[in-house]
Amino acid sequence: MKNFVKGFLVATLIFAVTLTGFAASKKQSIQVELNPATIKVKGDVKNIDHFIYNGTTYVPIRAIAEMLDVEVNWDGTNNTISINKWEPRMEWAVAKYRPIDGGYKVDEEYEAFLEEITQELDKFISYLEYIDLGSRQLDYDEIKELEIQRGKIEEKFYSMPFGVDYRTAAFRFLKALDYVETAIYRSYENTSINYSKERVKQDLENARFYNDITLAIGL
Repeated sequence: MKNFVKGFLVATLIFAVTLTGFAASKKQSIQVELNPATIKVKGDVKNIDHFIYNGTTYVPIRAIAEMLDVEVNWDGTNNTISINKWEPRMEWAVAKYRPIDGGYKVDEEYEAFLEEITQELDKFISYLEYIDLGSRQLDYDEIKELEIQRGKIEEKFYSMPFGVDYRTAAFRFLKALDYVETAIYRSYENTSINYSKERVKQDLENARFYNDITLAIGL
């Protein structure tokens, strides 16, 4: 009974806030069951108060965000919730889309290697687009073959010991590889992450973006 009352009060509050954007004077109470599901974050079961209403699961933003290492801020003046993930190397590389100037130490060996390996990844992404990855879910053998090809590119990347001056370029290339891997495993028939052709397409677009800017923005 206690859980039901708590769920009822939480639901009333959230639903009232939701309706505010449509008509500030209207409020509606709803009855829900508190904590009807098991919530896992990165495979671990988490004790987070939640409820399901009309097929949608409502979970506190801050609770989930903090578990995913994402920052949440509330601006009471403007009634705005901001969700951000700080990535140091992303923040450090503020000079987007401009050529390298004299302020950076350029290593020709690194430059040549990055150009070569980004071209290899670009070809692999093009291949995944050519086979229309995501148009259907793949079996284990198909996924394994694609991951082997992706893994070879990653192994080649790690064969070069990058210096600190190239940490941002290295970060972007690894980010591209991560998106490719996500696209591949999202297409697996036994995937534990959300599958859809649109999501796979977006993963590949993100991979190409980070791969392209590995060299475009310099160090």
